[in-house]
Amino acid sequence: MFTISVLTGAIALSILIIEQSKSLEENIHQNYLSLAGVMSKSIEAGYLAGRWPFETLSEAQKHGEIVFWLVAKPDGEIILASNSSMWGKKLPEEYFSNVTASRNIQFEGETIRLIVHPLKITEGGKNWVFCMGYSLKPVIDARNLLLERAFTSLGVVAIMATIASFLLSRNISEPIAKISRATVSVAEGNLDQHISIKTNGEIMQLADNFNKMVKDLRNQRNELEKLLKQKNEFIHQLGHDLKTPLTPMSNLLPLIIEREKDPKQKELLDVVLRNVNYMKKLVMDTLKLAKLNAPSTTLDLKKVNLSSVVRNVLDNNKFLLKENRIKVENRVKDDIFVRADELRLEEVLSNLVSNAVKCMPDGGTLTISANREDGNVVVHVKDTGVGLSEEEKERIFDEFYKVDKSRHDLASSGLGLTICKRIIERHGGRIWAESDGKYRGATINFTLPLYTDDISMQPS
Repeated sequence: MFTISVLTGAIALSILIIEQSKSLEENIHQNYLSLAGVMSKSIEAGYLAGRWPFETLSEAQKHGEIVFWLVAKPDGEIILASNSSMWGKKLPEEYFSNVTASRNIQFEGETIRLIVHPLKITEGGKNWVFCMGYSLKPVIDARNLLLERAFTSLGVVAIMATIASFLLSRNISEPIAKISRATVSVAEGNLDQHISIKTNGEIMQLADNFNKMVKDLRNQRNELEKLLKQKNEFIHQLGHDLKTPLTPMSNLLPLIIEREKDPKQKELLDVVLRNVNYMKKLVMDTLKLAKLNAPSTTLDLKKVNLSSVVRNVLDNNKFLLKENRIKVENRVKDDIFVRADELRLEEVLSNLVSNAVKCMPDGGTLTISANREDGNVVVHVKDTGVGLSEEEKERIFDEFYKVDKSRHDLASSGLGLTICKRIIERHGGRIWAESDGKYRGATINFTLPLYTDDISMQPS
């Protein structure tokens, strides 16, 4: 029986390492996507101001493993780049797209990840693009080391398990059982494990290999967490640096507009003010998203009446709903309680209500309902608006993604639903979209843990 436990734990450990490696790689990519989005907005702001933000872009390149960045016009000409040798060269047409995309490419003999982000600067009806390449070597090296240690340990465990099946003495079975328990514990994510065995031979070698593997896993995890922390700190600092000049601009421009007598000048100033407010909202949402990604951010989880929160959100948005001719149906029962951070939950519902209003420009019906399901509460926010395509259902929660009709909506940063996703995930839930197609409405669903008086049933 203990032999089966050892093999099961070793296999589970290998699967866990592979999944953790993929998850960490995706987290790093998401941080670089956020960084590319912020740098793109900095370039757009520099274009409007008539001055390229070289200091900000140079500072950005010092963080992480950024290999290069460049800006290209629709005809492919590179007009701005971190490497002066790239200036004037042509970017292939295949790299131009109306949506943010990424791919792995070879650059100077190294595999890098290239992020292509369309800019809101147009020429001849086509967008300029911002490209940023970052090195995959640290991620690949860390993943290979983890896999090497995992498979080495798995091979040793398999050999020792075979030997243990023929040796039933206490001196062998007890150390193997200890290793098995530690292996299962590591497979569950607990890396604070160390095995001390007073014996000689293969069992001692197995314990030493296990301890070395766990130590390497712990070190690699710490390095990757440090990298993620550095990315979040940089985004926070960059957001603060951008927010500082935007605040006085957003306060002074309305005064200037009020005193301006020339209608044409007032119109131009209105355009500038809208873009400044958009940039300010984008920076604030980016900082909010970075804070949600930080491990130090905690939630104030408590017993919350879902129906009461829904009523508060609808009451706060009643003028918006009335102005847009939206009929509201609150079908959430008063006896449903969830374990949640009430302020964060209100933020999620407010974002979803605002998003639903944008999707019903000609009016419609907004229905909010909820039901209990397997220890959770599933919340449904349904509208009768423009609906979603298959692609939009898959990508609607991506950072900076907007459906076609709102791509140039300066009231939206493209981060609202991404923030909703992060908040729900921090509660241990999930969020997804459903729609029967374009112009057939859409439903955003998310789960929250059901509150119960039994403490042992509450999620950690």
